[in-house]
Amino acid sequence: MRGDAHQPAAVARDLTVRPSLEYGVAALLVLVLLATRSLTSPLLPLAVPWFAWVIVRRPWREAAATGAIAAVLLLVGELAWNGVSGRDLASLGAVAAAAIVPALWWEGQMRNVRGRLERLDAIVAEASRGERTSVVGAAAARLDDLRGVLAEAGTRAGATRVTLWSVDSTSVRPRASSDGRSRPIELDVVGDPMGWVWTEGLPVRFQPTPAWALPGTAVDALRLEHDDRRGSLVTFEFEPEEAPAAAADLAGIADRLRAEVALRDQQLALARDKRRTALLLDTLRRIPTVTEPHAFAGELISGAIELTDGTGGAVTTWLDDLGRVLAVGGEDGGPPIGREFGPLESELALAARSGAEIVRAPRESRRALPIAAPGELWIRTPRCVVALPLTTPTGTVGALAVWSSAATQLDDSALELLRTLAPYAALQLEQAVEYGRLRDSAERDPLTGLRNRRAFERALDAEAARLDRYGHPLSLLVLDADHFKGINDRFGHEAGDTVLQDIALLLESEIRDLDTAARFGGEEFVVLLPETDLAAATDVAERLRRSVEGLKKRWNGEPLSITVSVGVSACPRCVADPQGIVNSADAALYSAKSQGRNRVVAAPSIG
Repeated sequence: MRGDAHQPAAVARDLTVRPSLEYGVAALLVLVLLATRSLTSPLLPLAVPWFAWVIVRRPWREAAATGAIAAVLLLVGELAWNGVSGRDLASLGAVAAAAIVPALWWEGQMRNVRGRLERLDAIVAEASRGERTSVVGAAAARLDDLRGVLAEAGTRAGATRVTLWSVDSTSVRPRASSDGRSRPIELDVVGDPMGWVWTEGLPVRFQPTPAWALPGTAVDALRLEHDDRRGSLVTFEFEPEEAPAAAADLAGIADRLRAEVALRDQQLALARDKRRTALLLDTLRRIPTVTEPHAFAGELISGAIELTDGTGGAVTTWLDDLGRVLAVGGEDGGPPIGREFGPLESELALAARSGAEIVRAPRESRRALPIAAPGELWIRTPRCVVALPLTTPTGTVGALAVWSSAATQLDDSALELLRTLAPYAALQLEQAVEYGRLRDSAERDPLTGLRNRRAFERALDAEAARLDRYGHPLSLLVLDADHFKGINDRFGHEAGDTVLQDIALLLESEIRDLDTAARFGGEEFVVLLPETDLAAATDVAERLRRSVEGLKKRWNGEPLSITVSVGVSACPRCVADPQGIVNSADAALYSAKSQGRNRVVAAPSIG
């Protein structure tokens, strides 16, 4: 391939020190032509391939200078033999034109090839760095490249539009078209003529024009690739006044298109594999730094989704044939966090119990088990899912699911990387769960089992940071058992402890999973309500107050009355700073006490 006019210094030095092969050939050729009557030599046509070779291999200035020197020498030789005539000049011009025209055509072809390879190499280079943004860039560059390939195929066939289709075991979908305007449709493999083209491998000319094609066009469909699970088709659309290409011609064009698409798919697969390897290494580096179980599960899901190009995932624990959902990722929906499930109630339960991988591709959603736990709510239903047990030398500690609502199966190479990740993730999950147990016991009030004041303050700090970032409302309830000293004095401290335990059990059963209930001290409790405004928090407080009042308890045969007073505050409705919400709710509680107890009082709004 011809180089640029500005050569690197090392290359330039090499050219000046060591004579190149084409210069030696040039000298020999000129001597032979001079010895055989110069421009009238019968060997003059030999100058055509030589000059074309020089043009292709050398910068334009260098090629032009070499050709000019040779032409001058031949003209001088012609003068020495019998003078220069117009016919001689015409011969010299014909030689130059015969060399320059194919050289220019070849150079144009090489420029196109270089451009495509550079774009594909850029995809590989970005992917090898493991940059998340390279996924979008690679997809866009890949689509543009496919459109160019299809446009060239359309030009060769005389077609108005050429479309490349992807096929799996259930559906046929357009992948790219030469005009970039293919409709986002999905055809069934069973029952649609396009499915028949794929399964039988015979070309078809559609009559009448299919609904997805340009109106009035004649459409030919051919199979490009086929295996048991996936493949591709190509369709050519011809205008009515254009005669469709002969079947043999279309088959030849399709063969060339198959080779070009396969080459680019190999490049894209290389880019994808490099990106996934980088993501795997990044995930392996990242997950050991996270010790909190829910945060670890979130990191694991994020890495698994990136590795597989899935759209969602879930991580569960598994102990004594009982699973619990730790975290859910993606935007498809899924099981509620914290939901428990038994050994036969979900795909993840089966995977954890058997210690074997389960793959549903495609997934029959009507007859399928829940992926993780009963009660799953889906925005987009998964079309395929893989469930992996997370097993350590001591047994199965959990399970990981990754699914896709966009594809009917996950890539095999991605699943292999996921299997590589699973043993390390299992060990880390085991450690994170054990750490969580230890921290949970340190952050629990030993009497009531609720979180203690330190754990509440940690949760408040986390919610304050979330409020600062997203601006969502945050509310707090402060509850105090009424006349608690009188209960202790009349019935004893054991009765008082039982009252506190009953209130704690009621709080845990009445609030949501994302809420935090804690014993703040003595007979005082707090409930942190994320994503809740003042009006909703006041309703929750009133419901809790009535539930406590409805507790029917007797101690040593005597009725024991239990009521609570509740103060409510919200940020930013009542306080501008989340850290001030405790004092604000506490002041509202004091007001409820002073107004006669067994009531709910909300803090005043600011502004």
